[in-house]
Amino acid sequence: MSEPEEACPGPHAFCKGCRGSGDYHAAVLYLTQPGQGGHMTGAHLCPYCTGRGFFCKHHPPCGGLHDDDTPVIGPDVLPPV
Repeated sequence: MSEPEEACPGPHAFCKGCRGSGDYHAAVLYLTQPGQGGHMTGAHLCPYCTGRGFFCKHHPPCGGLHDDDTPVIGPDVLPPV
């Protein structure tokens, strides 16, 4: 029987790109049927934190479980995360 994976000790820093939501809104460029360019706003998964809403400050970065009480660093904390 394998042991359960241990949760990451953190801390996790909330992403400044998506501010912890895991997604962000950005302009999407497209071509209309007659060939004219246009743009509209679309939701995307945050490429900076791979949609998780935070960066793991543990080395190496975790990819597994996270406890609800894992310490987090707010998005307004300096220096940039």
